[in-house]
Amino acid sequence: MKRGGYNDYYFSEQGDEYGEYEDYDQEPYPSRYSNDYRPEPAQKKGASPDFSFFGSVGFGPNRKLGFMLSGGGFLVTFLGIMLFFNSTLLRLGNLLFVSGLPLIIGPDRTIAYFTRRERWRATITFLVGMFLVLIAGWPVTGLSVEAFGFLNLFGNLFPLLRSLLGRLPVAGDLLGGRNKRRQDYDTRGYEDYYE
Repeated sequence: MKRGGYNDYYFSEQGDEYGEYEDYDQEPYPSRYSNDYRPEPAQKKGASPDFSFFGSVGFGPNRKLGFMLSGGGFLVTFLGIMLFFNSTLLRLGNLLFVSGLPLIIGPDRTIAYFTRRERWRATITFLVGMFLVLIAGWPVTGLSVEAFGFLNLFGNLFPLLRSLLGRLPVAGDLLGGRNKRRQDYDTRGYEDYYE
């Protein structure tokens, strides 16, 4: 049945004697063929992006800021390492990372994560490394101690990160994740799946 035509009995743009529209023809949103349709305005030139891809995953503004701070902390720390362990950049990178982490997972969960009984040694090692970088001014020693603590704290997340990156198109090819799965399917026979 054709809808919306000029002489359509069930749906009329002008309305009819039974009311504006019948219940079964009521549209919750205007379609792009109706007179009420207005396309969303295009973003102005030079305007900052709204990071809408974060919103689709469920990221709030605090979490966005936390990812930006932590990512900036990693970049500034990497730059400090590349510039022969520049202590000012390493200090700034540590502060950015530590300030971004509670915004990502929340302050309560951050405290609960770092104060678990099985992670006390890793937390203390990480904090001693931060102390050596921030206050004592020993960037090489502090960064190595901090890296050891970081690996002990977050080392169990690396296999998950690798498997997630292995499913991406370009990163999966570089890590060998996608090609390995293809080879497994090609080399195994039908009987191997049911053993």
